Amino acid sequence: MPESTGLQRATFDEIIGAKDIDERVVDVPAWERSVVIRGLSRGQVRQLGDFTDTAEAEVHVLMSGLIDPKVTKEQAAKILADKSHGATELIMQAIMLASNLDPGAVRAAQYSFLGEDGV
Repeated sequence: MPESTGLQRATFDEIIGAKDIDERVVDVPAWERSVVIRGLSRGQVRQLGDFTDTAEAEVHVLMSGLIDPKVTKEQAAKILADKSHGATELIMQAIMLASNLDPGAVRAAQYSFLGEDGV
């Protein structure tokens, strides 16, 4: 058995109960308000590869990562369609960074699914 690093071995329950998903308050100056976001779980990140459309993937990210206010899929789509790129990009980037992902990962996931030329 490998030598210990000094930390106790984790149990399944400890792993599941660990608060390892980052949450952050994001100020959105264009709205003169703030929102609370969280990083995505590994399962939510894996789901990004299921989308063939960048807009659908972005809806998934916003719906999963925006926790206050919590939004439905339809509300997330409306925010992304109707609100400014600057305000929504600020939130999307914060979610991606809290997930330890490159902010361009949504587009990269789509291109890896579709191929280099996007087809």
